Amino acid sequence: MNEGELPCTAGAFIEIEWKPPAPREVPQLRATMVERMVSEPEIDRVGDMVERGRIARIRGLGAFGSARLLLTEEHRRLASAALYYVSADMTRLAVAASHSLPPFNIEPEDVPAPAGFMLFEEPVCHYDADGDGDGDIGALRVPTVAISWGSTKIGYESHPDALWITLWKPAGQALLDAVDRVNGQITPADQRDWFVRGYTPLMWESEAMWPFGADKAVFGSALSLGTPLDALRAAWLLMQQPKIIESTDVERPRAERKRDARQGLSTSPVRILELRRAAPDRDAAAAQGGPGDYTCRWLVSGHWRQHWYPKRQVHRPVWIAPHLKGPEDKPLRTTETVHLWKK
Repeated sequence: MNEGELPCTAGAFIEIEWKPPAPREVPQLRATMVERMVSEPEIDRVGDMVERGRIARIRGLGAFGSARLLLTEEHRRLASAALYYVSADMTRLAVAASHSLPPFNIEPEDVPAPAGFMLFEEPVCHYDADGDGDGDIGALRVPTVAISWGSTKIGYESHPDALWITLWKPAGQALLDAVDRVNGQITPADQRDWFVRGYTPLMWESEAMWPFGADKAVFGSALSLGTPLDALRAAWLLMQQPKIIESTDVERPRAERKRDARQGLSTSPVRILELRRAAPDRDAAAAQGGPGDYTCRWLVSGHWRQHWYPKRQVHRPVWIAPHLKGPEDKPLRTTETVHLWKK
């Protein structure tokens, strides 16, 4: 093997490694993304992705015109975004719960902030990106590690009021390391430094436009990636359940807030979303007909239940966490069938 070469990985999928920043580092990550969002190198990169069909093209615009408009809008959304950091356990719950999430029409009241940037401690999902098409080199396994949202001026007459959602993947050193392994070559140091310093630290992966009042997205390259969009909606719903989710605000240093204010960025704290430690649910032991009607205890798996909100006059899914049900003095039954003794 020659100097500057890496072992060949023909036919293999190489995963882009995700090393999440600490919650206190999220404001700086966002500031760097905003600073580089509308740079010419970033417009060229996104324009190339639009041209290759990886990012949606805006009607009536060419690839690079679409890229400029998309990035200008994203610059505005990220600058005003509320910042969220989702722990690994919370991410797993949102993903698991998303698989059974019933449909509902998204309204502005369902979104925790008009604009937001949500960073995940572990990836929401992975997908396999094609290689160069000749079959001689492997391809990348790409993680979705952040999602942003906010208003959009890119609309259709049938959907004038919609939420724009952008999915993000790791870039910088992590992407270069994975590409080097795929290609079997080490990127020269000067090119590596130019890449890391010139582009956003997270790369635009895909996008979706979700009209308010609709139960699904109608536009964007993320439509084929159902898991991230459903996991985001599940996270929004879970955030409204303080018995399940614990949120903690990480206050930012005064100097950092002043710097962001000068640059036109939101100065809100970073909100950490974590699973609350489960406490015994004694109410769950009470059952229809009274505890004495049951001959055992059993595990109820996590599930969604429709809950009526009188003030809003809407039903919304509420997550019911896994719990034991039945009288505390009865044996635990581990089979799927539970017999009820009727007096």
